[in-house]
Amino acid sequence: MGFKIWVVAERGLFLRWIWHVPGKGPVGILKKPESAEINLNLTQKVVVYLIQLLLELGYYVFLDNLFSSPKLFIVLRKMGNGASGTARINSGIFQELVQEKKNLDRTRPWGWIRAVPTLDGQVN
Repeated sequence: MGFKIWVVAERGLFLRWIWHVPGKGPVGILKKPESAEINLNLTQKVVVYLIQLLLELGYYVFLDNLFSSPKLFIVLRKMGNGASGTARINSGIFQELVQEKKNLDRTRPWGWIRAVPTLDGQVN
């Protein structure tokens, strides 16, 4: 038997956390859409929920590819937060980036970065 705990941490310290109940999901998170324009999946809602438990300051969040998506980054930006993360090719990222991932250019150095802004220019 294991436990899943969703955590927001800084410098190795857990600032806030919520439990994940098998078969039910994260405790305290509503499954209804936040707004008509952006509907996050339940995993992405964990990020928003945990940040809302912190003091109302601007935060910069680093995420792995389980969470990252343009939709989540737009919601975080509207909340006054920034974010960076790796992304899966099915996360809704810019299709040219997906093609670059599928057709690797071996002439580019390891670790190179390309940023593509959203249509509103608020999120890269």
